[in-house]
Amino acid sequence: MRMASQNKVIAITFILAAAIMLLCLMSGCTVIGIAIGASADREKPEKKDYAISEIEHIKPGKEVTVILNTKGMISGEYVRTTRITDQEYDSIFGEFREKSSDLATIPGPGDIITILDLAGGQWIFELIGYNYDYLTVRRIGETDPIVFFIRNIADIAAGSETTISVEELKMMIAEKKMPVLQAMVLNINGDTVVIAASRVDRVFSIDKKNRIWKGLAIGLAIDVALVIWFLATLDLSSLS
Repeated sequence: MRMASQNKVIAITFILAAAIMLLCLMSGCTVIGIAIGASADREKPEKKDYAISEIEHIKPGKEVTVILNTKGMISGEYVRTTRITDQEYDSIFGEFREKSSDLATIPGPGDIITILDLAGGQWIFELIGYNYDYLTVRRIGETDPIVFFIRNIADIAAGSETTISVEELKMMIAEKKMPVLQAMVLNINGDTVVIAASRVDRVFSIDKKNRIWKGLAIGLAIDVALVIWFLATLDLSSLS
């Protein structure tokens, strides 16, 4: 009985010693994985540019850099997209109208417009503002905003002489001649900053690879699997 107990202790000690020694000998995969990951991290970080109309697809929490029309630069964590206030949009639209004669006869915020849809219907609204793929409007005398998608519009009229086609509207928005309501929200050192899309020239992020940790995980997993396989093949019958 005592002999069997001693044999069991010897067997357990042998297994632990073999496992430790094997792990030391076979840790090469872990070292190689770390080396490969570190080498990849030394490569030039990947720069990704985002179209202003697609900033809503940026992953929340991603570090981005915003280059403004004034050539100023703001960096922070992307949070979400939002809509600027009516007052700010009025101000930006006024700035755009002063710089471009193209907006002189275009309906602006607060104007009463008639939307002619593709089905032949007519809708009368107060215009709040334009966006990349829709107009934000409200019914006369009401305050709640309504979204009217550009893809459903044939023409927009304001008064008897001013008409803007959908193609003209799309072109002006694409060429940044028409201000939009969209804005992006950044977290900068705990402070929330809202930036109007119409004040943005471009947005980009620098993706840090951090592949050293992936290399470590893969290499370590291989080493552990080899240790388990080795222990499973041991014949301990002679020790019992």
